[in-house]
Amino acid sequence: MNEVRTIEFDINFAAGATGPENLIFILDDVGQSAEPTVDTFIPNWNGMTDEERYQHWLHVSVDLQSLHSVSARFNRFLLFNNGDSSLISM
Repeated sequence: MNEVRTIEFDINFAAGATGPENLIFILDDVGQSAEPTVDTFIPNWNGMTDEERYQHWLHVSVDLQSLHSVSARFNRFLLFNNGDSSLISM
């Protein structure tokens, strides 16, 4: 993972969505790295009100080294919704 150090994107949680904390960030490296929830990569997520969390674009910045992957490469990442099917729009 020397070529890429971060992955950045924006995400918008729909109003009334339940469980955005269930959205998991997964590197396609055969399960050899940590699989944290996306909210851990949103600055000040725990300090936000519901009005700040929903119906706003939030910036997500994933430090790939924080995933502790044992593989030197990956070719894609996935967002796995482990909760409500009406959770996000991208």
